[in-house]
Amino acid sequence: MKEPAVILIVEDKKDYADGLRRALEREIGDLTIVVKDRDFAHALDGLQLPPDVFIVDLYEDDYTPDAKQTGPELCQEIWKKKFRPIIVHSAFDVDPHVDHRIAKHPFYKYIKKGPSFDDVVTQVKAFIAYAADLRKIEDEVHAALQIVAQDSAETIWSVKDMDEKARTEALMRTARRRVGAMMDLRPILSGETGLSWDQYIIPPLESDLLMGDVLLREDANISDPSSYCVVLTPSCDLVLRGGKRKVQQVLVGKCVGAKAFCAAAQLKAGDSDVMKKQLLPLLTQPHVNGYCPLPAYPGIWPEMAIRLRDIAFLNFDALSTLEKKAEFKRVASIDSPFREQIAWAYMQIASRPALPDRDIERWADSIIAAAK
Repeated sequence: MKEPAVILIVEDKKDYADGLRRALEREIGDLTIVVKDRDFAHALDGLQLPPDVFIVDLYEDDYTPDAKQTGPELCQEIWKKKFRPIIVHSAFDVDPHVDHRIAKHPFYKYIKKGPSFDDVVTQVKAFIAYAADLRKIEDEVHAALQIVAQDSAETIWSVKDMDEKARTEALMRTARRRVGAMMDLRPILSGETGLSWDQYIIPPLESDLLMGDVLLREDANISDPSSYCVVLTPSCDLVLRGGKRKVQQVLVGKCVGAKAFCAAAQLKAGDSDVMKKQLLPLLTQPHVNGYCPLPAYPGIWPEMAIRLRDIAFLNFDALSTLEKKAEFKRVASIDSPFREQIAWAYMQIASRPALPDRDIERWADSIIAAAK
């Protein structure tokens, strides 16, 4: 049986909170609604059920020029403890939220108070669906952690001559590794086929550039493959240590569209089924005639390919950071083993020996004659 969504309303005006509660129950139905009308700073304390959506007022008590906004601090506290959608519901025309990263997030919405609760109800409906997806993710990670913790602890505690500090450290490190590995393994064991774009890590986790990172030209058309390039410099040379890197520039391969890739693969245009039959075995290869295919990421970039012979160097100051906007921004990393596949593809192109022209037709004739 599906459990009702839990909504936490943080609102100091009791009549207003009650009106919002009635509107939500009338329009959405089966909900568990909790109202905190005092002590906003401790609104998360003592909750029996974790809320799925938060509705937060900016100010506790009436606004004065010297009044402190308790809402923004509460929003930050919510996302520190559990990531859930937030609606800030206030009488101000413009969101004065101080944390711009939260304010721009799709799971945050600022709605001005008015005579109707319709906008809030509509947003809660949308956010409830998102919260359900977040719960599924948490449940899957939690289930993996339980299995990993049990198995790892059993193995580590069976080792003799290991002190308690070493055991604890071993459990922490082993569990981290195994949780990630198990999350990758579970879909395989369940028979679920991975999607082509599963290879991307969006946004990137590492602070340093990595081989295989996808770069997008700032303010460019995200649907245009030529707006993208992919890092080809080895990751170990890109790490910033002691204020220095091993390289002064980043080697990148420029991207082209699906039409150019299909032309390079010499696919015969026409019937889609025939083209698909030709294409399928090529998609497991590191590259096709110097073109390395990259899957589209739905809604973010199109099908494209790295043209491994069309390379360029970028200075590090051409890459945007949190502090400054530059020529390119980093939009994704490519996970292992797909990152290594790109490295292998580029090595096959860049490191091949230069051979002189030979009469290979006569050689072919000789092989065929010998094979008969």
